[in-house]
This record gives sequence, structure tokens and C-alpha cells, in this order.
Amino acid sequence: MDELSRDDAKRLALQGQGFGRTRPVQVAAADFAWSVERTKLVQIDSVNVVERAHYMPFFARLGPFDRAALDQWIYGERQMFEQWAHVASLVPMEHYQWLGHRMETGRSWPLIERIGEEEPGFLDRVIEEIRERGPIVVGELSAGGKSTGPWWGWGKGKAALEWHFRRGNLAIRERRNFARVYDLAERVIPAEMRAGEPLPRQEAEREMMLAAVDAHGVGTVRDLADYYRLKVADARARLNELVDA
Repeated sequence: MDELSRDDAKRLALQGQGFGRTRPVQVAAADFAWSVERTKLVQIDSVNVVERAHYMPFFARLGPFDRAALDQWIYGERQMFEQWAHVASLVPMEHYQWLGHRMETGRSWPLIERIGEEEPGFLDRVIEEIRERGPIVVGELSAGGKSTGPWWGWGKGKAALEWHFRRGNLAIRERRNFARVYDLAERVIPAEMRAGEPLPRQEAEREMMLAAVDAHGVGTVRDLADYYRLKVADARARLNELVDA
């Protein structure tokens, strides 16, 4: 078995994440694309200490940039889409079908089941309201319900929006003061990305593992599995398949 020194492992990890490149004098769209090509995805988090979390990886690799230009590149030009990948993440649009099997087989939520029992048809009405009114934030729903807490204490409207988002029925058109703006997926995700069947789970997981290897540079199976939140046993199986191919 080949061995790596600690210094070599550090260099591979830093290179994999894109830290060996000279920062551009003026950041352009091509630089945003290069950064994402290295990281593969970008985590989104509501915690805001210095700056929103999804801006920080770009700054670390590119230096100062125009946030409005990045927002336009992500949302306006549809270069990335929001979905649960590592956690809540921005993912390159060309990887949309990697996550299709997760959208189709997402597990049920107790709150959604309760809403379905107490208000049959409510989930469908949320979709129809967005179809008729256009993109909305949760506070604009005509019957959003009251939240029960500041974080995960969702009201029925927020729960319905998030459920449809996780299932791929809705997508995030943009952010307004960091609030998600929900719209029909067919009005956000390009038709060519939605055409055809999603990649089968094992094929999608192989693509995820290849991306994780490229982004990590070096890592254990557990490290690589965590990049797209795969089960370690599945990640190990996919790696063995790739080695044997």
C-alpha cells in the first residue's frame, strides 16, 4: 500500500479545495465557476457572524468580490440550485439529476402527515397558490399558520413549502434578505435538467463519490461519504465498484 507523508496529505487536501491558485485581480463569473468546480457544492447556513456562510468559501479562494454579482450568477443565471446535498447546499445545476432519487424517495414527516389528516388537500393548495400568484416567501402564503418556535418550530405553511422543496416540486428562485423565495420547479430548473429519469441511486452515488474524492484530495471512506451525506457502507460499496470498473 502506498503511503503519504503528513505534509503531502495536507498539500493534496488544500489543492483539492482550490487553495493553491493565485487570487484574481478582479473576480469574474469564470472565477465563481472555478471555485465551485473545486468545492463541488457550497453549504448554506442561517448563522451570520461575519458574513453569510455561502459567501465565505468564495472569499477564501478568490478574495473580495461583488456579492450581488455572485447572487446573479447563482440565481439569475441559474448556475446553481438549492437542495439538501451535504446539508442545505448550493449545487451546480448540471448535478441536478444526482439528487433526483433523494427527492423521489424522501421519507415522510410527522408534521406533514398530521397536516394531511387534519386538512386534506392543503399541500395541493399550496402548489396551486404558487402556480397562480408566482414566487412567494413563507409569510406571503394565504394560510401559512403560526410557527411554534424560532428555528424548527414550523407552521403548516412553512412545512408544506419545505416538503414540496425537498421533493422537487418547488425550487428556490432567489433569496430576499436570506429568506427563501419558493417557486414551481418547472419555472426555476431548466427543462433539460428535469428531462428524463433521475440517475439511479447507485449511479448517482458513484458520481458523488468521484466528486468527493476530487474535492477532498485525500480522505477516509467516512470523510468522503460525509461530503454528500452518504451512508458509509454505501460509500464503501461505490468506491469498490469504481475501483473494479
